[in-house]
Amino acid sequence: MSDDGSASLALDGLPEERHIPLTTREVVDLCLDTTDVEDREALGSVGDLLGAVLHAAYRDRWLEAKRLYAAEGDATAFVAELRAVLDAANYDELPRSELERALDEASLFRLRLDVDLEDFAEVIVHRRGAAERTETVVRWFGLRRERVTFVDYERVALYARYRDRDYFRDRGADPDELPFEPGRAFLKLFQDVPAADVEMLLPNSDVRMRTIDKLVIGVPAVAGGVVVATTKLAAALGLLVVLVGAWLGFRDEPADLSYGRLATLLGGLVAFGAYLWRQWSKFKNRRIKFMKTLSESLYFKTLADGPGVLFTILDAAEEEDTKEALLAYRCLLDGPRTAAEVDAAVESWLRDAAGVTLDFEISDALRKLSALGLAEGEGERCRAVPPPEARDRLLALWDELGRTGRAPVLR
Repeated sequence: MSDDGSASLALDGLPEERHIPLTTREVVDLCLDTTDVEDREALGSVGDLLGAVLHAAYRDRWLEAKRLYAAEGDATAFVAELRAVLDAANYDELPRSELERALDEASLFRLRLDVDLEDFAEVIVHRRGAAERTETVVRWFGLRRERVTFVDYERVALYARYRDRDYFRDRGADPDELPFEPGRAFLKLFQDVPAADVEMLLPNSDVRMRTIDKLVIGVPAVAGGVVVATTKLAAALGLLVVLVGAWLGFRDEPADLSYGRLATLLGGLVAFGAYLWRQWSKFKNRRIKFMKTLSESLYFKTLADGPGVLFTILDAAEEEDTKEALLAYRCLLDGPRTAAEVDAAVESWLRDAAGVTLDFEISDALRKLSALGLAEGEGERCRAVPPPEARDRLLALWDELGRTGRAPVLR
């Protein structure tokens, strides 16, 4: 990561957001506000029942995801399910190239991090909700304030799995001496992460001194070292040279080992040792300060860990599916349309009515409406079942769920 500059990854080039930044209640109200009065009550029931049925379906998915997470030696199956769940929650995967780019971007927190991506057998980073933000950053010990514009991710999900013990042993490292356990996997969810600081989320991030920090410590250290060497240490070194010369036989006269000379020698060495210790302490304290900055940042940005990540993402996926299905259903109430027409209509509607620009997931929405019997095909077009009939069909599904305990499979 570079030492200076500002985080500057632009939104240009990032995929258009699929996430619908409205709550399910807001989507229901939006649909009701544009529906004829006689159908509003039935449509409201459709929204409530649709959410309930999808919740039951996602409960089964939650149980399967927990089973895969707990299963040892089945990382491939778990990763496949994790990717599917993240996609359902409208997260986009961050390519390896973007992760490597973040390593070269300047940190918003003025930290220089060292990360070895080769330590991991697998690294998966998904993000959602990219937006530009501007903040005031303090520079030069509070003497200067700078406005920095950067790309911020609302949510970032991370899965990382270390390589096995043999890999680190082949690199000359003792697996038992490593600060982490080879083969271990991490699953975490974060919020409000600057794009240039994604690498700080990795468990092997190590703080390094920036050039400016080395200068802050190094320049005074050199200047102070010169003063110590020319004052306190010079006399002690001269005496030490005399003593070594006499001991090696280079001098015929015996060395003067009076208490005064020994005190001078000891005092000079002690002063020099104390000086070195102070410089080392300054270096350690500055590094501890940076580690504290990193730890505090991660503390406030961490949302969930382990199974909690699965629960949070599945809840988000359930809500996204419900909103998508409702929006597509409401659009089809205006008449039969093709998938492309529904997609364009929903995007235009959200942009005009709610100021939301996104890439609507029409295929998922139509697939769920068809599976639940709320939409029917008419050649290349689909039409919505009228709200009263749609409500009755969802009630029948709910009654069947109560009798059998089996939720509909909607993937």
